[in-house]
Amino acid sequence: MCDVYCGEPSFHLYGFIMCISATAARAFKSVLQGILLSSEGEKLNPMNLLLYMSPVAIALVMEPDVIDVTVSLALKHRFMWLLLLVIWARVKCLVGTCGFQKLQTWS
Repeated sequence: MCDVYCGEPSFHLYGFIMCISATAARAFKSVLQGILLSSEGEKLNPMNLLLYMSPVAIALVMEPDVIDVTVSLALKHRFMWLLLLVIWARVKCLVGTCGFQKLQTWS
């Protein structure tokens, strides 16, 4: 949002707009999750909420050529794909468990 050139702060409007947009999107997501978890008509448990929200988060964050890069690394290094798969599975499990614990304490 701000850069420092020769001791003077420099304000960037684009960075400011991105920070405000990210904060608003996070707030909207939190409110939406709260409504989905507390709604009497369509009551979701935390695990189903995680199941529905995860693909959207991955689609928004993933770069377009991540699959090509992963495949090229897997072909170049024989066991790198196995290492990537194990690391990804561990991180996904940890994130899911932490999110589940967080949602359990809220409800």
